[in-house]
Amino acid sequence: MPFSEDKGTVTQALAALRYNLGAAELRLFEAMSAAVDWLAPIPGKKTLVLLSTGLDTFGGWDALAEKLRARDVSIYAVALGGELRDYRGEAESQLPTGTTSLSFEEATKKLTTMAEMTGGRVWFPRRSEELEGIYHELAAHLRHRYSLGFEPLVRDGRYHRIHVQLVDDKGRVLGPWYDDFPDAASHPAAKPPAKKDRVRYRLFFRRGYLAPTP
Repeated sequence: MPFSEDKGTVTQALAALRYNLGAAELRLFEAMSAAVDWLAPIPGKKTLVLLSTGLDTFGGWDALAEKLRARDVSIYAVALGGELRDYRGEAESQLPTGTTSLSFEEATKKLTTMAEMTGGRVWFPRRSEELEGIYHELAAHLRHRYSLGFEPLVRDGRYHRIHVQLVDDKGRVLGPWYDDFPDAASHPAAKPPAKKDRVRYRLFFRRGYLAPTP
């Protein structure tokens, strides 16, 4: 269905969906790529809220990852599958047809990567009772996001990583800390302080940007 603010119409569309376990092809990456294209003409901040196991049997991850690096859209993912994601038994008869504990492990990595590269978040609830709290937290994130911009140093059309750190009024880095921080050797403030002096902050931001071409 097209984008709509009519909750009744959205509810009807969701009610018409049929969820059945089976061997049907899962085209998650292709569907997400199409959704990102739908969002492209819309100005301003854009977010995709994804409810999915993260399983994909069709392929297209590389193309989706490249598109997510280039587009200004954040992915907030709520992983489905519950306790099946943690299943590590020898027999896998309890898992949906066509899936294994290994495929769930890969799906978890993909959901995490999508959220991290776009400055979003990912949740892995084990029970349906956790969903209400997750949705409240998700809504709070969307209401309190803000943007920082800068002029790219080079126009080479390539992807460049970004490091973001929180600094106090004395210039001390409060976190996060990176092993590959570019100035770690020459910038003492970039080095992790002693554990007793650390203040834990978790930052959500895009991990890089695609520079414009010359």
